[in-house]
Amino acid sequence: ALYGQEVARMVREIESSGNRFKRKPVHVGLHLRLRDTSWASPVEFALKNSLDLFVVDNNQDARALTLMFDEKHIRRRNIHVSRFTNEVYDLSAVQPDLEHPSIRATRFLDVLDVSNPEAFNA
Repeated sequence: ALYGQEVARMVREIESSGNRFKRKPVHVGLHLRLRDTSWASPVEFALKNSLDLFVVDNNQDARALTLMFDEKHIRRRNIHVSRFTNEVYDLSAVQPDLEHPSIRATRFLDVLDVSNPEAFNA
């Protein structure tokens, strides 16, 4: 597993946790896929602090996740609290005009597929 056995085990624990969380935490890295592997190094460099991140909906879920890490003797990962929307943020207003002749750029969104809106928004 790319993120190690601990992350896989933690995701299984979260999935079987019943009502422990208001909304189940999301591991960001598990929802990212490169469309072109030649971008692996720059993407990893730019997103290194987010790849092993868990996103939770609220502070109570963050505390519950921290407690679960400790109970299961799994190294704590960073936790980002962000209200879950189930929708990908609209970034169209802040995207560069790639049609302009002086702009030659590739955006992360051009090389990544993100399968979960909460992972995308983190």
